[in-house]
Amino acid sequence: MFGVLSGHEHDPGPSALAFRLMGAVHRLVLSGKAPPLASHYPSTGGEPRDAWPAFLELLRERRDELRALIDHPVQTNEPARCAALLGGFLEVARTTGLPLRCACWRSVQAPDSTCASTATATSWEMRAGARRSPQS
Repeated sequence: MFGVLSGHEHDPGPSALAFRLMGAVHRLVLSGKAPPLASHYPSTGGEPRDAWPAFLELLRERRDELRALIDHPVQTNEPARCAALLGGFLEVARTTGLPLRCACWRSVQAPDSTCASTATATSWEMRAGARRSPQS
């Protein structure tokens, strides 16, 4: 990858290196710094086609800029992103009687997390002694 990922050979899987690389590339596309590649991105009015040559050209020409950008976290569609909604769900459950069974679950912070955001390093697990309902 033309040195863009150099130094990240041993990053753990949860560090989302591939997502961070693609996020860095997309950032350059959205900023107007990659017009040849932007012509392939629907988010910039382009048409999806064979973007590989333009992608490789961007990796070669903007290596140092991409290396700096891949150190930034990206937002993914992980369930942990919804943690901010938990309070709202609890209020809906309280006022409507909706059986969310939230008391059966607890938030767990990953002890060896390398994530920049604690939200992405959080998971949910069933509390000790709690039983799953037949529907779950």
